[in-house]
Amino acid sequence: MLPALYQNKGITGNAFANVGYKLDNGFRFGLDAGYFSGSVLLQGKSSHYIYTSYSASKELFNKKLTVAVAASNPYSKFFKFNSYTSTRIFISKASTRSDIATIVSA
Repeated sequence: MLPALYQNKGITGNAFANVGYKLDNGFRFGLDAGYFSGSVLLQGKSSHYIYTSYSASKELFNKKLTVAVAASNPYSKFFKFNSYTSTRIFISKASTRSDIATIVSA
């Protein structure tokens, strides 16, 4: 039997929540939230990520038109993703940053 050259341990998981409420006057409000734990890789790991999203809408003209607005990740301008890989002969660290805050209307 060959010896294990690479191994890694850890826990990964995701959690999500959604809450919505509709008023009698045609307004609807919503909140989404989520947590991604990141990944445990054979030779390393990646970073976790948390997101939030808010939405609001209003029904108009006897429910024939709906106007909506949503904001995703309004508290974070950027998403930073980190990964780390390590073996007996090298170590690699990488970081990526991208825009995540968005506001949409329809």
